[in-house]
Amino acid sequence: MNTSLLNSPGDGYQTTRETTPRQMVFEMEQQDDIWVIRISGRLATGADEDCLLMRAQEIKSLGCNKLIADLRGLDSAGSSGISFLVDLYKSLTKDTAGRFVLASPSPRVLEVLALTGLSTVIPIVDDLAAGLAYCSREEDQAQHAGSSLG
Repeated sequence: MNTSLLNSPGDGYQTTRETTPRQMVFEMEQQDDIWVIRISGRLATGADEDCLLMRAQEIKSLGCNKLIADLRGLDSAGSSGISFLVDLYKSLTKDTAGRFVLASPSPRVLEVLALTGLSTVIPIVDDLAAGLAYCSREEDQAQHAGSSLG
């Protein structure tokens, strides 16, 4: 937790403001045969690892084979967050009809994806509409995005 002191000129009082990183928030919805998971906050290492494992299991238990991770609200991703995304990608693309796409990552998250090499493996699109179009493509087109994370 970050704490900073704020001084108001001339009032003689000091107030304390505490800021904490945004917590992870997951929202899921289904649009026809495509699931959308909206992730916001931070996918960080530490106490969030158990939550990430639980979320991954929940998503896998849905039996879906088309998933869009809408990352527009995601501030940052650490190693646990990257592992979470890789785990989902691997579980969805083991079937040639499975599709997993990342939508709207921030420049900061996009940089992490590029540094880890995932931006060359996991499809990334600009927005949710492009993600829906990607997941709706015919089966034979989707096979060209095959898994290289084996």
